[in-house]
Amino acid sequence: ELQKRLDAVTALYTSGDISNTLKQIEKLITEYPDEAELHNFQGVNYKRIGESEKAIRSYKNALNLAPNFIQAHCNLGNILMITGQQRDAIKSYQTALSINPEYTEGYFNLANAYKDREEFEEAIQYYKKAIEIKPDFAEAYNNLGHVLNSLGKIESVINYEKAIEINPDFAEAYNNLGHVLNSLGKIESVINYEKAIEINPDFAEAWWNLSLAQLLHGNYQEGWNNYEWRWQKDEHQVRNYQQPLWEGPLLSNKTLFIYCEQGFGDAIQFIRYIKNLSKPS
Repeated sequence: ELQKRLDAVTALYTSGDISNTLKQIEKLITEYPDEAELHNFQGVNYKRIGESEKAIRSYKNALNLAPNFIQAHCNLGNILMITGQQRDAIKSYQTALSINPEYTEGYFNLANAYKDREEFEEAIQYYKKAIEIKPDFAEAYNNLGHVLNSLGKIESVINYEKAIEINPDFAEAYNNLGHVLNSLGKIESVINYEKAIEINPDFAEAWWNLSLAQLLHGNYQEGWNNYEWRWQKDEHQVRNYQQPLWEGPLLSNKTLFIYCEQGFGDAIQFIRYIKNLSKPS
């Protein structure tokens, strides 16, 4: 009976109806308060809607009922990472691994935690352990490549290529490989960025990186066009004004407001063109 009802709630979750999923889970928890799986699933739903503290409470409830619930330990670690509690997250992953030393996801998540803390040697150790257990773990190869690249090691290329070999549709790995090749001044970076965009046409980071590579290699027309993708990047802060963005028409009897959107180097490089704008059209 419980499994049938849980299957129905899982279907609700899969459909994206999180509000009703949570309502049904709460009913089940009222009837079956000692079922750790229900509390864990409740936490998964709270995490999905950004209710981090409620998710943490649900995962801890699950673990109070079932201390050896490996997935709940990992889920708790993941939400602790999101809320910036990295040390506690690492403890959760380590606990999961103490229960099952062959738990691939635990090593991967532990490595991610160390990567975010920039403790790169530990991250490398645990990515390699995850790959040892699961040789076709494309995400682990990709993240290992990221860490090696952060350390300036060319071996990052091999790991990105391995991730792509395992998963030919891994857009992020193509983008990362392109980034390393571009830093080496290699035109092949463009091919990898274009492949990432072919897989994911809305991949703003890849479009942005493609523009930089095109500009580096003298393809100014496409490079400047694609440079506009910077507006779509998550970390790019856009100023919102009621007035329309200037796109190049005549400026007679009009005022153009110009502001710096990036670093001092860009400002110094391009401020010379303001004089051209001030000339009569």
